[in-house]
Amino acid sequence: MVAGARKLVNEDKVVAFIGGNSNDGLAEIGKRAGVVNWFPMGCAASDVSNELSMIAALNCAGAGQGTYLGGIRFKPRKAVYVAFAGNTPYIENAKLGYRNAGVQDVSIVEVPPETTDYAPIIAQIKAQDPDVWGGMIYTPEKLTSLIRAAIDQNLRIPLVLSNNVMEDATIELVSDSGIPNSVALEKGEDAARFPTWQQYEEQLAEYDPDGEIKTPHDGSVTTDWLAVWTFAQEARKLDIVNAQTFREHTSTLTDFQTDLLHPIDFTITDGPVLTAPRQANLWAFPGHIADRKIVVDSTQP
Repeated sequence: MVAGARKLVNEDKVVAFIGGNSNDGLAEIGKRAGVVNWFPMGCAASDVSNELSMIAALNCAGAGQGTYLGGIRFKPRKAVYVAFAGNTPYIENAKLGYRNAGVQDVSIVEVPPETTDYAPIIAQIKAQDPDVWGGMIYTPEKLTSLIRAAIDQNLRIPLVLSNNVMEDATIELVSDSGIPNSVALEKGEDAARFPTWQQYEEQLAEYDPDGEIKTPHDGSVTTDWLAVWTFAQEARKLDIVNAQTFREHTSTLTDFQTDLLHPIDFTITDGPVLTAPRQANLWAFPGHIADRKIVVDSTQP
């Protein structure tokens, strides 16, 4: 990756890195060359501390978005949040979201990444007798397994989620269970209400007619598409497009938005979570799961 990044900036003179994250030395190569990382997933330390990372996916902040909207919807007294062991950015964002929704009693259940049996995790949650529960563990299949274990143990209290690690199987499982739920949507995922999402679905159908892409609800799929799409929209505003002009243009954007995203201020460097200083844009569209699909409750983030 490092050798490829060096070739891109030194020989190919790329305008920007698009998508992914700035791990494995990419951030330092980009900073030395003055190349913006446009739309990284926004969870790696090299991104949240890099002034040239134009973070819009807000991956870790999805935890805060989810808990805030869940707290507003269900008004719980006590909540449990499930996260991978040691995943401090997600945990701190989740606490922040609940705190901003007025929920002070929040317990964290940490899951070792190698876990395959989630029944003991659900037993821990039930023992704490919360009003709501939820969380975000990766990969999407693991989140599905966690929720299936909850259903097997008849944990029927409201489920609080965000959708950037949610596969179609998760959506079907939650919908069929009938469990009350809240989902923070980092994008406006409704073709009837958001024209850009309609473009995404049309292009997905054109290039993936057999539906081989596993799930458009996984943030790594839709965010990559949106990163390329928005790069084109911003680049076409410039008379000359190169690394310098694109950097100067994007580094001063204070109200970047499309119909799919909340307004984003890329200039903020002092956010509310110490582990993620550039993740100050904690906004999402409120939604929930019903009829085997994600429902956007409001077009206002």
